[in-house]
Amino acid sequence: MSPSSPALLARSGESLAQVHGVDQARGPRAAAGDGADDVGAGSEVTAVSIVTTGEGEKKGVVSPILLPDLAVLDPELTVGLPPRVTAATGIDAMVHAIDAHTTKRL
Repeated sequence: MSPSSPALLARSGESLAQVHGVDQARGPRAAAGDGADDVGAGSEVTAVSIVTTGEGEKKGVVSPILLPDLAVLDPELTVGLPPRVTAATGIDAMVHAIDAHTTKRL
């Protein structure tokens, strides 16, 4: 979950049920930063947050309100990852880059 999601819920008073879905969050926008400890998909800089509830259910929140003000990517954090995780997240990042390069945007 992106730090922007709990910040949004705390500041706006909205419930997860109210903001679940696309452009349901009303705000106000809370300043937030995000970071990553692998080289995955770049989700730390998107307007999408997947929240896992206590029941294990996943709910998506999509809103420009969630975009972070700052994202910190420190490659030193990846040094201790197991080789399998490093390979998987590297391939994930590559696939997202290929997708971004080859997909026609409307």
